[in-house]
Amino acid sequence: MSANFGHLKEISPELYRLGTLAERFFAEDPNTSLIKSRQFGEYMVKEIAALSGVYDSNGREATHGLLRRLATQQVLPREVSDIFHAIRKRGNDAAHSLAGSPAEALAALKFCRALGVW
Repeated sequence: MSANFGHLKEISPELYRLGTLAERFFAEDPNTSLIKSRQFGEYMVKEIAALSGVYDSNGREATHGLLRRLATQQVLPREVSDIFHAIRKRGNDAAHSLAGSPAEALAALKFCRALGVW
């Protein structure tokens, strides 16, 4: 069990799975770790939006737009929204440019853990 994401196993098995995968790959394959961190953030944003009643599962709203709406409606504090955006941007770079160092993957992993605790 992951020491960083184990607390999520019962709350959200999918967040637990994505966090654990990001953790597993950060040193060996930072690109994959960054992509898993991005997926963790995207999934969590959708869960927060659904719990807040602002998520339309039929819509195709991008994570960026959904984050903006959650921040505007004061569902997310500014600092939390900034963390989600940082993970999203690093994950996008990894997915589209094959980018990512172990240091970047570790930073994203730390952000994911902080969000998971929040």
